[in-house]
Formats: sequence, structure tokens, C-alpha cells
Amino acid sequence: MEDKMPKKSIRFSLFVSLLLFVIPCFGQSSSGSISGTVTDEAQAVVAGANVMIRNIDVGLTRSAVTGSDGRFNFVDIPIGSYEVTVTAANFA
Repeated sequence: MEDKMPKKSIRFSLFVSLLLFVIPCFGQSSSGSISGTVTDEAQAVVAGANVMIRNIDVGLTRSAVTGSDGRFNFVDIPIGSYEVTVTAANFA
């Protein structure tokens, strides 16, 4: 008599194999995000600072103003190399 795997076991193994192959395919993205907190030399947050990002490769620019917690966030930006510039009143 031959030893055969039950059909449920084969289906489960196939399902797991497909998951291991398919899930990594959805992990790739063509956009990303840049976020951070602007602080001064004393590590105090800087609210109202102007933050500008520039994609070095294509010249895309975006700007934002930090919140009361000094944080900024750029979402859904093309992946690439960026230059980040921060300016604030009373800072050189």
C-alpha cells in the first residue's frame, strides 16, 4: 500500500507556497516619504520652520511648515535622492 499525502495537506502546502511567493510582490513601491523634527542647537523644537525638499535627479520641489511640535512630513514622493533645506526666523 502506497503512502499518500492527504489532499488537504497538499492544498495547504500549495497555499502557503503561493503566499510566500505573492506577498513580497506587493511590498515594492515607487514612492516614499520624508519626515523629521526640526530642533535648534539646544535640542528645542522649532515650530513654524520652512522645510523644502528637492529631488536632485528630477528637480521636483515641495515645501512644508513644521507644526508646534517641530515635525514635518512629506508623503507620496518619488523615490530618489533629496536635498532638504530648513529656514526659520531668527536663525542663520
